Amino acid sequence: MSSYNAKQVGREFAFRFLYQWEVANTHTAPPPEKEALDTAIEFFRHIFIDENEKALNIDQRGLIFARQLIAQAFAKNLEIEECLSKFLKFKGNNSTNKVDLALLKLGTCELLFFCDTPYKVVINEAINLAKLYGPQDSPSLINGVLDKVAHLKS
Repeated sequence: MSSYNAKQVGREFAFRFLYQWEVANTHTAPPPEKEALDTAIEFFRHIFIDENEKALNIDQRGLIFARQLIAQAFAKNLEIEECLSKFLKFKGNNSTNKVDLALLKLGTCELLFFCDTPYKVVINEAINLAKLYGPQDSPSLINGVLDKVAHLKS
Protein backbone atom coordinates (compact mmCIF):
# COMPACT_ATOMS: atom_id res chain seq x y z
CA MET A 1 0.00 0.00 0.00
CA SER A 2 1.40 3.40 -0.93
CA SER A 3 1.86 6.03 1.73
CA TYR A 4 -0.49 8.99 1.91
CA ASN A 5 0.74 12.07 0.07
CA ALA A 6 -1.20 15.18 1.16
CA LYS A 7 -0.06 17.28 -1.81
CA GLN A 8 -0.90 14.55 -4.32
CA VAL A 9 -4.39 14.05 -2.89
CA GLY A 10 -4.86 17.83 -2.54
CA ARG A 11 -3.93 18.25 -6.20
CA GLU A 12 -6.50 15.66 -7.28
CA PHE A 13 -9.16 17.32 -5.13
CA ALA A 14 -8.30 20.74 -6.60
CA PHE A 15 -8.40 19.29 -10.12
CA ARG A 16 -11.82 17.72 -9.54
CA PHE A 17 -13.12 21.00 -8.08
CA LEU A 18 -11.78 23.11 -10.96
CA TYR A 19 -13.13 20.60 -13.48
CA GLN A 20 -16.62 20.86 -11.95
CA TRP A 21 -16.28 24.66 -11.99
CA GLU A 22 -15.36 24.63 -15.71
CA VAL A 23 -18.30 22.34 -16.52
CA ALA A 24 -20.85 24.24 -14.43
CA ASN A 25 -19.81 27.77 -15.45
CA THR A 26 -19.84 27.90 -19.22
CA HIS A 27 -20.17 31.69 -19.11
CA THR A 28 -17.39 33.68 -17.55
CA ALA A 29 -18.61 33.60 -13.97
CA PRO A 30 -16.45 35.54 -11.55
CA PRO A 31 -14.67 33.35 -9.02
CA PRO A 32 -16.32 33.21 -5.63
CA GLU A 33 -15.10 35.37 -2.75
CA LYS A 34 -13.19 33.67 0.07
CA GLU A 35 -16.21 32.81 2.25
CA ALA A 36 -18.24 31.58 -0.71
CA LEU A 37 -15.24 29.61 -1.96
CA ASP A 38 -14.83 27.89 1.42
CA THR A 39 -18.53 26.99 1.36
CA ALA A 40 -18.26 25.70 -2.22
CA ILE A 41 -15.21 23.59 -1.37
CA GLU A 42 -16.93 22.11 1.68
CA PHE A 43 -20.07 21.36 -0.33
CA PHE A 44 -17.96 19.81 -3.10
CA ARG A 45 -16.04 17.67 -0.59
CA HIS A 46 -19.27 16.37 0.89
CA ILE A 47 -21.16 15.72 -2.36
CA PHE A 48 -18.43 14.76 -4.83
CA ILE A 49 -15.71 13.32 -2.62
CA ASP A 50 -17.10 11.73 0.54
CA GLU A 51 -20.19 10.14 -1.00
CA ASN A 52 -18.82 9.37 -4.44
CA GLU A 53 -18.01 5.89 -5.71
CA LYS A 54 -14.54 7.25 -6.48
CA ALA A 55 -14.12 8.54 -2.95
CA LEU A 56 -10.93 10.46 -2.38
CA ASN A 57 -9.36 9.84 1.00
CA ILE A 58 -8.31 13.36 1.92
CA ASP A 59 -7.16 14.57 5.32
CA GLN A 60 -6.85 18.10 6.69
CA ARG A 61 -3.35 18.63 5.20
CA GLY A 62 -4.57 17.61 1.76
CA LEU A 63 -7.63 19.82 2.07
CA ILE A 64 -5.52 22.83 3.11
CA PHE A 65 -3.24 22.38 0.07
CA ALA A 66 -6.27 21.92 -2.22
CA ARG A 67 -7.83 25.14 -0.88
CA GLN A 68 -4.57 27.03 -1.48
CA LEU A 69 -4.39 25.75 -5.07
CA ILE A 70 -8.03 26.50 -5.82
CA ALA A 71 -7.93 29.99 -4.28
CA GLN A 72 -4.75 30.87 -6.18
CA ALA A 73 -6.13 29.42 -9.45
CA PHE A 74 -9.15 31.72 -9.11
CA ALA A 75 -7.16 34.75 -7.93
CA LYS A 76 -4.62 34.46 -10.76
CA ASN A 77 -6.98 33.13 -13.46
CA LEU A 78 -6.26 35.95 -15.94
CA GLU A 79 -2.48 35.52 -15.61
CA ILE A 80 -2.85 31.74 -15.94
CA GLU A 81 -4.99 32.02 -19.08
CA GLU A 82 -2.61 34.60 -20.54
CA CYS A 83 0.32 32.26 -19.94
CA LEU A 84 -1.53 29.29 -21.48
CA SER A 85 -2.52 31.36 -24.53
CA LYS A 86 1.18 31.48 -25.50
CA PHE A 87 1.11 27.72 -26.08
CA LEU A 88 -2.51 26.98 -27.00
CA LYS A 89 -5.04 28.41 -29.35
CA PHE A 90 -6.80 29.41 -26.15
CA LYS A 91 -10.26 30.86 -26.51
CA GLY A 92 -11.45 30.53 -22.93
CA ASN A 93 -13.94 27.87 -21.96
CA ASN A 94 -14.76 26.48 -25.39
CA SER A 95 -11.36 25.76 -26.92
CA THR A 96 -10.05 22.84 -24.88
CA ASN A 97 -11.87 19.92 -23.29
CA LYS A 98 -12.74 20.63 -19.67
CA VAL A 99 -10.41 17.98 -18.22
CA ASP A 100 -7.40 19.38 -20.05
CA LEU A 101 -8.43 22.95 -19.25
CA ALA A 102 -8.70 22.24 -15.51
CA LEU A 103 -5.38 20.33 -15.49
CA LEU A 104 -3.57 23.01 -17.47
CA LYS A 105 -4.88 25.79 -15.24
CA LEU A 106 -4.01 23.87 -12.09
CA GLY A 107 -0.53 22.88 -13.31
CA THR A 108 0.23 26.39 -14.56
CA CYS A 109 -0.95 27.85 -11.26
CA GLU A 110 1.33 25.55 -9.29
CA LEU A 111 4.31 26.11 -11.60
CA LEU A 112 3.99 29.89 -11.46
CA PHE A 113 2.91 30.51 -7.88
CA PHE A 114 3.96 27.50 -5.75
CA CYS A 115 7.71 27.43 -6.09
CA ASP A 116 8.29 24.87 -3.33
CA THR A 117 7.39 21.92 -5.57
CA PRO A 118 9.89 20.86 -8.25
CA TYR A 119 8.46 21.47 -11.72
CA LYS A 120 8.97 17.82 -12.74
CA VAL A 121 6.75 16.71 -9.86
CA VAL A 122 4.01 19.17 -10.87
CA ILE A 123 4.14 18.00 -14.50
CA ASN A 124 4.25 14.31 -13.56
CA GLU A 125 1.25 14.67 -11.22
CA ALA A 126 -0.73 16.48 -13.94
CA ILE A 127 0.14 13.75 -16.46
CA ASN A 128 -1.02 11.06 -14.02
CA LEU A 129 -4.34 12.87 -13.53
CA ALA A 130 -4.66 13.25 -17.31
CA LYS A 131 -4.20 9.48 -17.68
CA LEU A 132 -6.94 8.87 -15.09
CA TYR A 133 -9.50 11.44 -16.23
CA GLY A 134 -8.68 12.76 -19.69
CA PRO A 135 -9.01 11.56 -23.26
CA GLN A 136 -6.21 9.52 -24.80
CA ASP A 137 -4.21 12.51 -26.05
CA SER A 138 -4.40 14.40 -22.72
CA PRO A 139 -1.10 13.19 -21.18
CA SER A 140 1.00 14.35 -24.16
CA LEU A 141 -0.82 17.70 -24.37
CA ILE A 142 -0.45 18.32 -20.63
CA ASN A 143 3.22 17.33 -20.72
CA GLY A 144 4.02 19.55 -23.70
CA VAL A 145 2.24 22.66 -22.48
CA LEU A 146 3.32 22.46 -18.82
CA ASP A 147 6.92 21.80 -19.83
CA LYS A 148 6.87 25.05 -21.83
CA VAL A 149 5.28 26.90 -18.90
CA ALA A 150 7.98 25.55 -16.56
CA HIS A 151 10.71 26.77 -18.89
CA LEU A 152 9.29 30.30 -18.91
CA LYS A 153 10.52 30.64 -15.35
CA SER A 154 14.04 29.31 -15.87
